[in-house]
Amino acid sequence: EAPAPATACPNAGGCRELNCMPVPDTYKADGAACNNCQLQDGLIRCNAGMEYAPPPGQCSVSPCADKCFGQCEPANGGPPGCVWSFESNTCLEERCVHTDQAACDNDELCKYNRTGDTCAEKKCMKFTKGTCQAEAGCAWDGEEHECFETDPPCEDFTAEDECAGHPSATCEWDCSAAGRG
Repeated sequence: EAPAPATACPNAGGCRELNCMPVPDTYKADGAACNNCQLQDGLIRCNAGMEYAPPPGQCSVSPCADKCFGQCEPANGGPPGCVWSFESNTCLEERCVHTDQAACDNDELCKYNRTGDTCAEKKCMKFTKGTCQAEAGCAWDGEEHECFETDPPCEDFTAEDECAGHPSATCEWDCSAAGRG
């Protein structure tokens, strides 16, 4: 018989919604608790105005969750795939390490940079109004409860009409670049 799902995390302050990681202090400051947070593709998302149910299944602790600043990254003896987040002041699983464009494009938290052929975390991936408004170039949409980029870079546009409609009107369509703004 399969074990019953955990009703509590084995670590103090751990949230079942976050695979037993605690709510980062930046989200606590905005009023978020465990039931206002969820884990999506290894990234913590919190919104004090939303409630999320804990996921079914066994709760376990992330290999990165209990690491302090000096022990987080592999170069300092930490587990592979961990990186220190200065924003949340916690050790998290590294994001957007995809090596090909298709995998990067399929990850909703990542953006493929066609100019540099790299995958990186999207800008403005903040999940509370306070953290969103604190980042330059980001704005909070109160109706959709999401953060968005106010001045995306020209290389984000793959069609001429999108390029021409760039908010700051600084982009110019380059026909020789085959689909690049």
